[in-house]
Amino acid sequence: MTSGKVRIADLIIETGLSYSGLPGAEKIYSFAKLGASFVRDYIAERNEKKAYEFHHQLLLDSNKSTEDELNNASLDTADYHALLSACLADIEEEKSGLYGHLAKSIAINKVPQDYKRFFITKLKESTWDQLDLLANAHVITKHNIMPPQGNWKLNTDELLKNVNPISARGLDSNFLHQNRFLQDDKISALGKSFIEACFPQDLLTPSAFGYDEWLGANYTMITLAQSGPAYAGSQIIAEHYRKQRIQGHTGLLEGILNREIVMLPATFVIIGYENGKQLAPQQLRNLESYIRRKIALQVIYVNSPSEKLSPITELAPLITIPITDLQTVGITTYEKVGQLLVNRQKKSEAN
Repeated sequence: MTSGKVRIADLIIETGLSYSGLPGAEKIYSFAKLGASFVRDYIAERNEKKAYEFHHQLLLDSNKSTEDELNNASLDTADYHALLSACLADIEEEKSGLYGHLAKSIAINKVPQDYKRFFITKLKESTWDQLDLLANAHVITKHNIMPPQGNWKLNTDELLKNVNPISARGLDSNFLHQNRFLQDDKISALGKSFIEACFPQDLLTPSAFGYDEWLGANYTMITLAQSGPAYAGSQIIAEHYRKQRIQGHTGLLEGILNREIVMLPATFVIIGYENGKQLAPQQLRNLESYIRRKIALQVIYVNSPSEKLSPITELAPLITIPITDLQTVGITTYEKVGQLLVNRQKKSEAN
């Protein structure tokens, strides 16, 4: 240890870790148990597990190997001692690794110098539930999360709004707002920096909170009926696509064609109607204007596979769905759209 600094490389040597790729968890445990010369006073008669978790997060990456960028990193002695002392004194063992990760973030200069002491203090003051709530808000903001129901992107309003202010969630939210980590029920830039400094990346993923993500593709479904087979089929399509994590605009009926369709970006369009359906000229123009440069599929519901078809447009391929076999419409349209997307990609690559 140099004057006023704790070199991370010295910690690695003290723990017996190297850059050989050998697992280091057992050696870190031994270090936490026995104590290196300049930390023995801090871990004597303290919880060995806390010291282990602290140094585990400080010294190792997610693959349990020492991180190359730590080789020339260092911490101010005061910061190292403040973080280790706070970790050992904290009654919430869940936070032990967070202190170590914040130490690492400071050592590799991922924390602005002006925020360093503020982050250390706020990590000490925050409960695990408050930090978990902030991490949850961060994940929702960063990723395209599926809500429990519906086709929209989950947002932090659903996590933080309309919460009883004296409930545990309400009190935690108020604390985060008071410290400027949240603003108007959204995570602030300060909150993002703080949570990324404290939490390892594997705790800032959708799966860490049990979330599923929408995939990149999305669709618009226009249903030219308010009841009957076409309307029922649209519900089946929406349900099937949700299971595939494909997001879409699903409640669009014939009335949307009375004006130009705008602000509906989509990877593909599904148009569902019963055979024989007709549109007014202006409605047809608006529909064709919308689908002209998109991948579109007409889903025509028929009473019999042999009946003569009368598609409403020539600009999109079609499939037919017998009304006696309505439950197949989800998987059938999914497979057909997949083919259309593959064909579009091949054509694009060929050009």
